[in-house]
Amino acid sequence: MEGQREITDLPVEVLDLIYKFLRLEPDKLNLAQTNRYLRQVFAFHSRHDFKIIPKGHFLPLDTWRIVLPLCGSNVYEFRECIYEASSPELKELVVLHCPNLERINLRISSESVDSVIPFLWKIKDKLRSVHLGYASDYSTKIYPKLLKDIPEMSLLRVLRIENISIDEVFHFQKFINLEELDFTVRKAFVPKIPMPSYPTANIFSIFEPFKKLRSLSVLGVTVASEDTDSINPILTLEELKLVDCYITMDFPTCPKLKSMTLMQNRMYDSEGSVRRSILNQGETLERLVFNRPYTQYDNQGFLELLRGCRRLRYLKLAVGDVKFYLHVVREIVDILRKNGLDANDPLELTVDQNYKFKCLRHWVSSKDSLKAKRRLIFKTW
Repeated sequence: MEGQREITDLPVEVLDLIYKFLRLEPDKLNLAQTNRYLRQVFAFHSRHDFKIIPKGHFLPLDTWRIVLPLCGSNVYEFRECIYEASSPELKELVVLHCPNLERINLRISSESVDSVIPFLWKIKDKLRSVHLGYASDYSTKIYPKLLKDIPEMSLLRVLRIENISIDEVFHFQKFINLEELDFTVRKAFVPKIPMPSYPTANIFSIFEPFKKLRSLSVLGVTVASEDTDSINPILTLEELKLVDCYITMDFPTCPKLKSMTLMQNRMYDSEGSVRRSILNQGETLERLVFNRPYTQYDNQGFLELLRGCRRLRYLKLAVGDVKFYLHVVREIVDILRKNGLDANDPLELTVDQNYKFKCLRHWVSSKDSLKAKRRLIFKTW
């Protein structure tokens, strides 16, 4: 019939609305496969989708063969989950059709580990962020060779890797331009010894050459140094997090450190060292989390901490030996006043014991002369 029009005669904006009415992804893809023009419209319609794959897009491989050539330029992160059998072809499609890929987040299984290294070599010049997870059942098979064989990546700025051997820590040197590093070291279990041993590393000496490193998070090492007189700081470090570590040394003063988190660490012989290390950062420290109930500050130590860290604005602390008597609370408020805190710039204090929280709240709410509400926000965890 003369004058008859087809769906392909419709403008992109109208076809985009049609795609919006198709709720299911398979229906959209079926329409897209009927015509080259409709494939182009599908790419336009999906311009804000598929940024992270396969997150939220549990599609069969046949579908990815269609989607990635059309929408691969949208992708900036690729995630591979250990619980899914991932075909090598999907990685090849990512290599071919995802020019803007910047991040990968891989959960590696024994079945996928052999394909990880070649895949990383093919995309090494794109990546800015790499996160390598692990399956605990296969960790001894995966990680002895993984970090050693990862290629250098000139653009890499963020690296998170779990369950490495302590012998591999020195391979981080190939990523000298890192800005954020988060790693977990595999503990060594010795027969007939119930507690695992913590491998030793002087993290400050290892990462002192890193001139761009702003954030360092470490889990599962003994932080120690044989030569305590020649420990150099990490000059650019702004955030330090140590979790489940043995700490047996004083930290050097890092001139830009603003945040320190010490959680569930073992430091039976070094509580004084850790407190000194915190005070050494007093000129710059703004946030401190010290979560270890059996390393408790008393009144003197708590007040010394507030005096020594004048920039502190967030403090989460175990306060088992701190007694919040009225005269102690008065002194706390006086220190905060001298530190320049006010209603617009208060200290947020989080304590671990509910009855201590109630005691502090009682004095602050009942004594208007303290004016503590202007300088102190307090909570319990």
